[in-house]
Amino acid sequence: MLNAALEAMPEGFAIFDREERLVVYNRAYQAICGPAGPALKPGITAEEILLLARQGGHYPDALPGTREGNEWIASRLRDFRYPDGKPKIHRYADDRWLRVENIKAKDGNTVVARVDVTDLKRAELALERQRQELEHKNEALDQFTATVSHDLKAPLRHISMFSEMIEDDLKAGNQTELAENARHLRDSVRRMNRVVDSLLDYAQIAHRITDWTQVRLSDVVSETLTILAGDANDANATFEVGPLPELEGDPELLRRLVQNLVGNAIKYRHADRPPVIRIHGSVLHQTVELVVEDNGIGIDPRFATRIFEVFQRLHKDETVYGGTGIGLSLAKRIAESHGGSICLDTSFREGARFIVLLPRWLRKAK
Repeated sequence: MLNAALEAMPEGFAIFDREERLVVYNRAYQAICGPAGPALKPGITAEEILLLARQGGHYPDALPGTREGNEWIASRLRDFRYPDGKPKIHRYADDRWLRVENIKAKDGNTVVARVDVTDLKRAELALERQRQELEHKNEALDQFTATVSHDLKAPLRHISMFSEMIEDDLKAGNQTELAENARHLRDSVRRMNRVVDSLLDYAQIAHRITDWTQVRLSDVVSETLTILAGDANDANATFEVGPLPELEGDPELLRRLVQNLVGNAIKYRHADRPPVIRIHGSVLHQTVELVVEDNGIGIDPRFATRIFEVFQRLHKDETVYGGTGIGLSLAKRIAESHGGSICLDTSFREGARFIVLLPRWLRKAK
């Protein structure tokens, strides 16, 4: 009857003796042990089970031959030997999650229970992603509010001021400064149009894309260099393009991301040397790293975070470096829409180096 009851349990159940040797277990426990399951037999130790499962790739947080992996195994053994009565949740193969409970009996034996809580954990992670997305949207809303109050009001004030000056000149019959004031008025209107267009671009990029395709970054970079060929020729810029991997994403958005980075590299070039722009990528642990670096004027590390805020410009004189200051914030939003990130490499001193990290394969939200 006891055996029948144990086999009917969907949860993994086992008992180990004082020497940590397996005494009894059910089929669910054998299945949960993954690669170690076929080797289970009375007498095998808890540590041997952990090491067999680890060797078979059952524990993604305990990769063989790594210090972190060894520490993970050691922590699991400590919890087995000295349980605190609190269940622990661990990740294991195939992106599944397991609740682990170890109970020390009065006779010195250890009773273990293993419960698959994948659905619950995925729901918890989905809620956390939604919370983070809401925070991002609230931050974007705060930035948008600040932009409207400053970047839109500034040209409006200029429009109002120069309109009044033109009106006063017309009433007084004074045409000496009429043409200059009209030019200032026109420039303010153009500035406001650019700000509005930039805001629309920013708002149209969803925080998380839902449709994606296989994208070759080499094609994205090639298209970008074709689009920017005129600016590159004017600046006498040269490009050094290294290996670039493939990934899943939105090709148009990724092109805009690369275009903003390369366009900035051309724009913020050094006066004493022609721009040299290097673009290359790599893959590590299913994460794509895209690097765009230049030999331009560089960016003070103090502004490494500020440059990604909406409409933040470090160079106020638009006659020298034009633009609205939204390029890097757009690049950041595009990277985040792909579940990635972008940062300035503050250790790079020969110009500016931007590092974009993107997941190689995107997973659709469930």
